[in-house]
Amino acid sequence: MKRLSILLLSVIVVSCAREDDITSAKIKKERDEMVYYSVYKTKADYSDYVYVSKTNHIFSKPNPNDTLNKDISGVGKNYIKWWKGQSLSEDYYFIPFVVSPEIINYTDVTFEEYDNLCKEFSSEGQIDSLQLLETMKKRIIDTNPFVEYYKFKFIDEKLCDIVDSSTLHREPNFDKINEMIESGEFFTYEGVERVK
Repeated sequence: MKRLSILLLSVIVVSCAREDDITSAKIKKERDEMVYYSVYKTKADYSDYVYVSKTNHIFSKPNPNDTLNKDISGVGKNYIKWWKGQSLSEDYYFIPFVVSPEIINYTDVTFEEYDNLCKEFSSEGQIDSLQLLETMKKRIIDTNPFVEYYKFKFIDEKLCDIVDSSTLHREPNFDKINEMIESGEFFTYEGVERVK
């Protein structure tokens, strides 16, 4: 009887583990299919400037509350780098997320100034988003900045390399992306979708 109980318990544990693996694989697949990277070109070089949305909501990159936890002169430089965009060939930029180009307004607020504004409009770790938004809206310099905007899935094997085989985590292959931009192949590649 004791052996039968141990055998049944083992079967249940293995079954649950397999279900967890299957569920994790499904979640990972769904997540991977939803995440995109972007390549874009703007009318001018806005890589040092923060943008806000055309809606009445504070929507800027980086998120104002995130800047309170980052020191852009130190550790946060790596964090800010992603929001500024990676420079590519022929005046294109890369960002590891997708925005809707039709709702983006660039301001003349630099990332360093933005960091200071967030601190200025904060009290006890909370930012006065309305005051910050009003300030940012007064500083808009371009309401239609994108000339071209493309997106591609971060699981694309041609544009991204696996950097962690245990998780299949991928990072963009900038050399390959630049090569494809320079040859024109990037713009006709089936894995790339033109948004604007």
